Amino acid sequence: MYKAIIYDCDGTLLDSKNVTIETYEYMIGRKLTEGEREKVFHQTQIESFKMFNLNIEEGNLERIENMYKEIDDSIKPFDGVMNLLRAVKKLGIHQAMATNRNAEAANLALNGYGLQKYIETVVHADMVLNPKPSGEMLLKYMDTMKLEKHEVLFVGNAITDHMAAIDAGIDFFYCRWGTVEYLKKSAIILDRPEELLQYVKEDVYGKNLCTQGI
Repeated sequence: MYKAIIYDCDGTLLDSKNVTIETYEYMIGRKLTEGEREKVFHQTQIESFKMFNLNIEEGNLERIENMYKEIDDSIKPFDGVMNLLRAVKKLGIHQAMATNRNAEAANLALNGYGLQKYIETVVHADMVLNPKPSGEMLLKYMDTMKLEKHEVLFVGNAITDHMAAIDAGIDFFYCRWGTVEYLKKSAIILDRPEELLQYVKEDVYGKNLCTQGI
């Protein structure tokens, strides 16, 4: 039985893609290509800064965070996410978040939208040497919580999330509400947050889950 669920943040819990893209377009003074849009949404801020040759020492990280704060009214949890988190908490399952955001941005995500009422642990990019697609974040969480691999489920929307789950050796669910690309590996696909709740309830009450291929 699953004792813990780890969620990705952006594109899984929070609908923040447009804000992220708009922020970087403002910083570099042009529209991003489709490939760049996907990269800035899934990689770390440091990696995005390197991609656009932005100088970290010139206060650009602080500018990014300030812009997020100014326009974060347009960021919100996906429909059904808060109900999901509330219901999973009632089942007694520990809930965590693993994000490639840095410490300040992860804290903003946790406390700015009510997630802190349900998410008990956060692992962010500043806490590991290798962020996603490495499984280091997930392994760090499991080590801290003294959990076995079969006791943990990771839910995400990106190929990097799936790769992290494979690297850590844990089960992975794709949330289709935040996904455009899939890794061609076996995983369960979710169209709505309430579908995850149904899977979790079946797991809690002893029913078998069937993995569907992508």
